[in-house]
Amino acid sequence: MLSFVTVIGDLEIASTCFTKSFAEKSGIKCIDARVKGKNKYAWFPGAEDLTVKIIAEENSGKIIGAQAVGKGAHMRINVIAAALRSSLTLNELMDIELVYCPPISEAYDVLFLASELAKRKLVKK
Repeated sequence: MLSFVTVIGDLEIASTCFTKSFAEKSGIKCIDARVKGKNKYAWFPGAEDLTVKIIAEENSGKIIGAQAVGKGAHMRINVIAAALRSSLTLNELMDIELVYCPPISEAYDVLFLASELAKRKLVKK
């Protein structure tokens, strides 16, 4: 598993494990979900865009990768890297309780919004 984060100017970019295209090239049937939100409540000073994409196996819902762009991307990818180490599914990830504080994140983090959207795609298949 490879995880990374880099900062280009004010833009934070982070990733761990598979991208959707690499998973498909490796013969893994997968789904993905991408959600654009804020790194904290929009009404809070300094709120910035944060986009999270999560990739999971189509049949099992097992998380196989994620990417994030925006302030706080590294924190969301750290959570996914730990989930990957533990072989968590989307359902199991949704059971994890993350800390909440308006200056730092929304009550329902953009990471969980992406996970919820991915779960909905699994149900449709």
